[in-house]
Amino acid sequence: LTAMSGDLQTGPLTAEVDASFSDILDASDSLFGFAGRVEVGKGRWAGFVDGLYGNLGADDQSGPPAVGSVDVTSKLAVVDFGLMYRVWDAPADHADGRDHSIDVYAGGRYQNIDAEVTPAVFASREQSQDWIDPIIGARGIVQLGERFDLTLTGDIGGFGVSSDFTWSARAVLGYH
Repeated sequence: LTAMSGDLQTGPLTAEVDASFSDILDASDSLFGFAGRVEVGKGRWAGFVDGLYGNLGADDQSGPPAVGSVDVTSKLAVVDFGLMYRVWDAPADHADGRDHSIDVYAGGRYQNIDAEVTPAVFASREQSQDWIDPIIGARGIVQLGERFDLTLTGDIGGFGVSSDFTWSARAVLGYH
């Protein structure tokens, strides 16, 4: 459930974008995304790469007064990577050998945004930018019986390196 919020600038054109997931779903001519994660570990240590790609469009966003409304298309790629360390685990009842656990991690977040702004009265403008920020975070896994688990993950980053502040939060219900 992806949303867009903030100012989007391509060249001299700036559009104020405030589109919730339902706004994007209603006004979009494009809504496509996928995500995946690879994690490899031994003992208490693990490395991970976690990626997300989205192609979102929102029509009739507010542009500068002389321009009127604009259509916005944004392609976003985010790849998190890093090392994790398990700081706590405890056996779960009826969890087929899986444990409750808490992991902490540090790494980076690569982001690429390709934005296109199409005003009602001018030619469209497109711009692409990418950057990498440091991140720190934690993940907790709670076994909810023999077949289900709940994973909660959150991190913060940026710290003025490339972004002032970046964050991510995720809740995943898993079935085994």
